[in-house]
Order: sequence, then C-alpha cells, then structure tokens
Amino acid sequence: MRAKSVTASALLMLSTLSAQAGFFTGNELHGFCTGQGSFALAYIMGAADTINIDILGIDKKTGQKFEQQRFICVPPGATGGQVRDVACKYLSDHPEDRQLPATWLVYRALLIAWPCAQ
Repeated sequence: MRAKSVTASALLMLSTLSAQAGFFTGNELHGFCTGQGSFALAYIMGAADTINIDILGIDKKTGQKFEQQRFICVPPGATGGQVRDVACKYLSDHPEDRQLPATWLVYRALLIAWPCAQ
C-alpha cells in the first residue's frame, strides 16, 4: 500500500512539474547557463523552490506544511550557485534530454545529485 502511495505521489508531482514547466526547454536553459549565469541562477532557484513546495507539501491556500515523501535532499548550507552548477552540469552532460521542459530537467538533476536516503 505504501509503495502505491509513494508512486502515486511521485507521478502527481511530475505531472504538476510538467504542467508548470512550459516556458523554457533544457536547450534554452543550457544557453542561459553558458551565457547569462545570473538568469540561469534565478530560473533554477525558482524551479528548485517550486519543486521544494510540491515535494514538501505546502497547502497553497493556507501555507501550512504537511507530511509528504521527499525525494530530493539538498544538503544544509548548499548555495544557490551550487544548485545552479548541478543543474547546468546535468544539461551539459545530457544534451539528449535538452528538448524536455527545463523545470523537469532541474528536478532530475537535483534528484541525481542529492537523493534522499530511503
């Protein structure tokens, strides 16, 4: 039962990310990573905050947090620059994925770099 619940939560979160991630593709974000570092930082931090809200489970009406499975555990003290570097490195290392939505690729990069211990 727990496995079904975790799978359903992950699929719901990914579908939410896909719905929200229509503005830029990985190709465009990769261009920002290589040319406009400050824009890449702002975009990636915004995406990371959105992912964090979805994963932590924050009621959008009340702002209250609720218990939900976490898949990404960014280490305490990690800087925005580190998060940007992780996402930009993923884009550089995986050109075959760059046509995908940028926010989804940020999620994937952070999941690979900092998975939570299960």
